[in-house]
Amino acid sequence: MKSRKISLGIEANDDIDARIFYHFYEGVGVKTFLVSFGKNRRVLSTFEGFKMAKFVGNHYDPPELWECIRGLKIEQHKTQICKYLKIYPDDTAMLLTAADMDNISIKTEEHRNIKICACVTAGVKSNAQRIGVDKPGSIEIDEEKFEDIKHGTVNIIILTNAFLTDGAMARGLITITEAKTIAFEDLLIKSSYNPKNFLQPEQEQITQ
Repeated sequence: MKSRKISLGIEANDDIDARIFYHFYEGVGVKTFLVSFGKNRRVLSTFEGFKMAKFVGNHYDPPELWECIRGLKIEQHKTQICKYLKIYPDDTAMLLTAADMDNISIKTEEHRNIKICACVTAGVKSNAQRIGVDKPGSIEIDEEKFEDIKHGTVNIIILTNAFLTDGAMARGLITITEAKTIAFEDLLIKSSYNPKNFLQPEQEQITQ
């Protein structure tokens, strides 16, 4: 299986390895960004909640696969991906996306002895949504079964060399959401559904 090593800038004692794996799923080429730890670490996943994981990843499915995987539960799809990668699903926290892993953005910041690394994929050309205004991209009609309206994800993996309490990790999700929102506003990203509802930053300041 072909892979490309990715430098994160937070590696210590060679216990963290990050790679993009180029492999196949049902005969179709796919890509998985996978971070491997030397031992199980406590992570917080918006899909699985708190868990111990030895791997965290972000998996790309191209359009050719969408019909094939549409009827699968997320857990089933994750299990199949892990099988191809030869890792255990229970040891893995995985995100799924239609964003190409070759476009992943890796940014690392350091303050004193604390390092934070963000691994981000995003696509907003046809699916940018404004909370409270736009309709949802999907609706859960049954347990883990979704009625798709439009596809779209902004997947963010945050890695740190610091030990965080459960509360700190939960608070981190809020900070991540705030940072994502600011980034979109700085880029003047409009809603793909209702672009007329978009306000320029100076207009927002006036109305506050």
